[in-house]
Amino acid sequence: MSHDAQLDAIKSGYTFEGATVNLGVALSNGEPQPDVHVSLPLAMMNRHGLIAGATGTGKTKTLQVLAEQLSANGVPVFMADVKGDLSGIAAPGESNDKLVARTSALGQTWQGTSYPAEFFTLGGEGTGVPIRATIESFGPILLSRVMDLNSTQESAL
Repeated sequence: MSHDAQLDAIKSGYTFEGATVNLGVALSNGEPQPDVHVSLPLAMMNRHGLIAGATGTGKTKTLQVLAEQLSANGVPVFMADVKGDLSGIAAPGESNDKLVARTSALGQTWQGTSYPAEFFTLGGEGTGVPIRATIESFGPILLSRVMDLNSTQESAL
């Protein structure tokens, strides 16, 4: 299959009628192809999905992009964010030259936007809406965080 035929196949495979969630654009020889969008139908976003990859491959950014677009389309999103990596969604981002260059290469116009966010807290620690749960429902990882255990204590738990 020729290079152009591959790009055409990607373009037709990710083009849908109706509202979509844009995941990005195709890459060809390491270069973004702004006219070959990769998107999913908004109506399909109630299905199971998996975002997996090694450290630094964009999993968190992918989750953030999905959550932002779902929110912009009026779809409530719940994200368990134990480390706080996604909390920045509540404040508009700040532009810089690298960001503008990247979004321009993708054929996008960047605009810093904040999205509605409500934070929850376990055990009344920190700020946020307290969540009440039984010790049995926590599981070892959440329980070790609430108890502020070190790694040795956590592994014993």
